[in-house]
Amino acid sequence: MSTDKKSSDKCNSMLELAVSKNPRIQTVLDAIEGLGCTIPKNFIACRHCEADIQGGLTVPDGDKKSAYTPQIIVCENHVVEKESFESTVLHELVHAYDICRAKVDFKDCAQHACTEIRASSLSGECNILHEAFRFKLKKFAGGAQDCVRRRAILSLENNPNCKAIAEKAVNDAFVKCYNDEMPFSADKARAVFPTK
Repeated sequence: MSTDKKSSDKCNSMLELAVSKNPRIQTVLDAIEGLGCTIPKNFIACRHCEADIQGGLTVPDGDKKSAYTPQIIVCENHVVEKESFESTVLHELVHAYDICRAKVDFKDCAQHACTEIRASSLSGECNILHEAFRFKLKKFAGGAQDCVRRRAILSLENNPNCKAIAEKAVNDAFVKCYNDEMPFSADKARAVFPTK
């Protein structure tokens, strides 16, 4: 069996397990459908990625009124341990939820900042173990917020529309969006998403 086939099989196996067993992933999938967005076929897929990333989200350009068609890509050639794999899936699912809920425009830096803050915060990617594993843990108190802020800025710096204002966009949106825990919180009053 080739290395590519092994990587693909491992990714698909981990993905199937994550979608069927992880309650946070199930919560977001149910919430997306609860908002009236139909989960498209091949919504989450394992693919080979050229970039050194664990996953990403593709969103078709075009009319915001068109069908809900984002796709989550998990990079089968960059699969790591179960917790990081599942936090990657969850991170991208938070983006998919925000697209359904708020019709996120990734060219709008405030909206992009908000979904990145929420995805980094709600996915678990900034928990203490993940930060220690990345050698980024500098302090315990406030460390998660620093991680969320750092990772959101990095994401916006990869968006040509937001690169020059990434840090400002994240700082401006941080408090509201960090505290927006939808769909994990029933407190809809805290569900704030920037609009134009």
